[in-house]
Amino acid sequence: MITSGVGICVRFTPDRGRGVFATKQFEYGDLIEKCPVIILPFEDCEKIRETTISDYWFAWNKEKGSTAICLGFGSLYNHSIEPNAVFDQDLSERTISIYALKTIEPDEEILFNYNQRTHDKRKWYFEVQGAAATKAQQVLLDADKTEPSTSQTS
Repeated sequence: MITSGVGICVRFTPDRGRGVFATKQFEYGDLIEKCPVIILPFEDCEKIRETTISDYWFAWNKEKGSTAICLGFGSLYNHSIEPNAVFDQDLSERTISIYALKTIEPDEEILFNYNQRTHDKRKWYFEVQGAAATKAQQVLLDADKTEPSTSQTS
Protein backbone atom coordinates (compact mmCIF):
# COMPACT_ATOMS: atom_id res chain seq x y z
CA MET A 1 0.00 0.00 0.00
CA ILE A 2 1.22 3.50 -0.89
CA THR A 3 -0.15 6.36 1.22
CA SER A 4 -0.23 10.08 0.46
CA GLY A 5 -0.74 11.49 3.93
CA VAL A 6 -3.91 13.31 2.80
CA GLY A 7 -6.54 10.62 3.30
CA ILE A 8 -5.89 8.40 0.29
CA CYS A 9 -3.75 5.41 -0.58
CA VAL A 10 -3.04 3.12 -3.53
CA ARG A 11 -3.83 -0.58 -3.20
CA PHE A 12 -4.26 -3.50 -5.54
CA THR A 13 -7.78 -4.58 -6.41
CA PRO A 14 -8.71 -8.11 -7.49
CA ASP A 15 -10.19 -7.02 -10.82
CA ARG A 16 -8.76 -3.60 -11.75
CA GLY A 17 -5.08 -3.60 -10.82
CA ARG A 18 -4.11 -0.62 -8.72
CA GLY A 19 -6.72 1.79 -7.41
CA VAL A 20 -7.05 4.77 -5.08
CA PHE A 21 -8.80 4.20 -1.74
CA ALA A 22 -9.94 6.51 1.03
CA THR A 23 -8.13 6.25 4.37
CA LYS A 24 -10.51 8.78 5.94
CA GLN A 25 -14.10 9.83 5.31
CA PHE A 26 -14.80 12.35 2.54
CA GLU A 27 -18.09 14.26 2.29
CA TYR A 28 -19.84 15.56 -0.82
CA GLY A 29 -17.76 18.35 -2.38
CA ASP A 30 -14.56 17.62 -0.47
CA LEU A 31 -11.35 18.01 -2.44
CA ILE A 32 -9.73 14.58 -2.42
CA GLU A 33 -6.59 15.41 -4.37
CA LYS A 34 -5.22 18.21 -6.55
CA CYS A 35 -2.72 16.84 -9.05
CA PRO A 36 -0.26 18.66 -11.28
CA VAL A 37 -0.10 17.39 -14.87
CA ILE A 38 2.51 17.06 -17.58
CA ILE A 39 1.12 18.28 -20.91
CA LEU A 40 1.90 16.21 -24.00
CA PRO A 41 1.53 17.99 -27.35
CA PHE A 42 -0.39 16.32 -30.16
CA GLU A 43 2.80 14.99 -31.80
CA ASP A 44 3.67 13.05 -28.64
CA CYS A 45 0.13 11.69 -28.22
CA GLU A 46 0.44 9.58 -31.34
CA LYS A 47 3.71 8.11 -30.06
CA ILE A 48 2.32 6.97 -26.71
CA ARG A 49 -0.78 5.22 -28.08
CA GLU A 50 1.27 2.04 -28.56
CA THR A 51 2.76 2.14 -25.05
CA THR A 52 1.57 1.22 -21.57
CA ILE A 53 1.32 4.90 -20.64
CA SER A 54 -1.63 5.24 -23.05
CA ASP A 55 -3.82 3.66 -20.35
CA TYR A 56 -3.06 6.54 -17.99
CA TRP A 57 -3.43 9.78 -19.96
CA PHE A 58 -6.23 12.35 -19.88
CA ALA A 59 -7.57 14.25 -22.88
CA TRP A 60 -6.45 17.80 -22.15
CA ASN A 61 -6.94 20.64 -24.61
CA LYS A 62 -9.24 19.34 -27.34
CA GLU A 63 -8.61 22.37 -29.57
CA LYS A 64 -4.88 21.67 -29.59
CA GLY A 65 -5.25 17.88 -29.44
CA SER A 66 -3.03 17.63 -26.37
CA THR A 67 -3.19 15.10 -23.57
CA ALA A 68 -1.83 15.09 -20.03
CA ILE A 69 -0.22 12.67 -17.62
CA CYS A 70 -1.58 13.29 -14.15
CA LEU A 71 0.94 13.15 -11.30
CA GLY A 72 0.26 12.26 -7.68
CA PHE A 73 -2.25 9.42 -7.63
CA GLY A 74 -4.28 11.07 -10.41
CA SER A 75 -3.66 8.53 -13.15
CA LEU A 76 -4.43 5.58 -10.85
CA TYR A 77 -8.12 6.28 -10.10
CA ASN A 78 -10.33 3.64 -11.67
CA HIS A 79 -13.39 4.17 -13.86
CA SER A 80 -17.02 3.56 -12.96
CA ILE A 81 -20.29 4.53 -14.57
CA GLU A 82 -21.54 4.80 -10.96
CA PRO A 83 -18.79 7.08 -9.60
CA ASN A 84 -18.34 8.43 -6.09
CA ALA A 85 -16.00 11.18 -7.28
CA VAL A 86 -15.54 13.55 -10.20
CA PHE A 87 -12.50 15.23 -11.71
CA ASP A 88 -12.11 18.80 -12.94
CA GLN A 89 -9.36 20.01 -15.23
CA ASP A 90 -7.89 23.48 -14.82
CA LEU A 91 -6.10 24.23 -18.08
CA SER A 92 -4.49 27.47 -16.88
CA GLU A 93 -3.21 26.01 -13.61
CA ARG A 94 -2.33 22.67 -15.27
CA THR A 95 -3.99 20.60 -12.59
CA ILE A 96 -6.66 17.98 -12.21
CA SER A 97 -8.70 18.08 -9.01
CA ILE A 98 -10.72 15.13 -7.70
CA TYR A 99 -13.85 15.90 -5.64
CA ALA A 100 -16.22 13.62 -3.71
CA LEU A 101 -19.69 13.25 -5.25
CA LYS A 102 -21.06 11.64 -2.11
CA THR A 103 -19.83 10.41 1.25
CA ILE A 104 -16.86 8.10 0.74
CA GLU A 105 -16.00 5.87 3.69
CA PRO A 106 -12.51 4.75 4.76
CA ASP A 107 -11.36 1.69 2.74
CA GLU A 108 -13.81 2.53 -0.10
CA GLU A 109 -12.30 2.76 -3.58
CA ILE A 110 -12.53 6.23 -5.11
CA LEU A 111 -13.91 6.00 -8.65
CA PHE A 112 -14.78 8.55 -11.30
CA ASN A 113 -16.34 8.35 -14.74
CA TYR A 114 -13.56 8.67 -17.31
CA ASN A 115 -16.10 10.27 -19.65
CA GLN A 116 -16.01 13.25 -17.22
CA ARG A 117 -19.79 13.47 -17.17
CA THR A 118 -21.51 11.48 -14.42
CA HIS A 119 -24.52 10.75 -16.67
CA ASP A 120 -22.36 9.41 -19.53
CA LYS A 121 -22.63 5.62 -19.47
CA ARG A 122 -20.53 4.87 -22.60
CA LYS A 123 -18.21 1.91 -22.18
CA TRP A 124 -14.46 2.27 -22.41
CA TYR A 125 -12.25 0.06 -24.54
CA PHE A 126 -11.19 -2.03 -21.53
CA GLU A 127 -14.86 -2.78 -20.76
CA VAL A 128 -15.46 -4.24 -24.24
CA GLN A 129 -14.39 -7.78 -25.04
CA GLY A 130 -12.55 -9.13 -28.10
CA ALA A 131 -11.91 -7.36 -31.39
CA ALA A 132 -14.47 -4.66 -30.61
CA ALA A 133 -12.08 -3.12 -28.08
CA THR A 134 -10.07 -1.23 -30.69
CA LYS A 135 -13.27 0.04 -32.34
CA ALA A 136 -14.69 1.17 -28.97
CA GLN A 137 -11.48 3.00 -28.13
CA GLN A 138 -11.58 4.84 -31.46
CA VAL A 139 -15.24 5.79 -30.96
CA LEU A 140 -14.39 7.36 -27.60
CA LEU A 141 -11.42 9.21 -29.04
CA ASP A 142 -13.56 10.52 -31.92
CA ALA A 143 -16.29 11.61 -29.49
CA ASP A 144 -13.74 13.57 -27.46
CA LYS A 145 -12.89 15.58 -30.56
CA THR A 146 -16.50 16.59 -31.22
CA GLU A 147 -18.15 17.03 -27.80
CA PRO A 148 -17.72 20.30 -25.91
CA SER A 149 -15.86 20.14 -22.62
CA THR A 150 -17.94 20.32 -19.45
CA SER A 151 -15.09 21.66 -17.37
CA GLN A 152 -15.84 24.76 -15.31
CA THR A 153 -12.43 26.22 -16.14
CA SER A 154 -10.81 27.04 -19.44
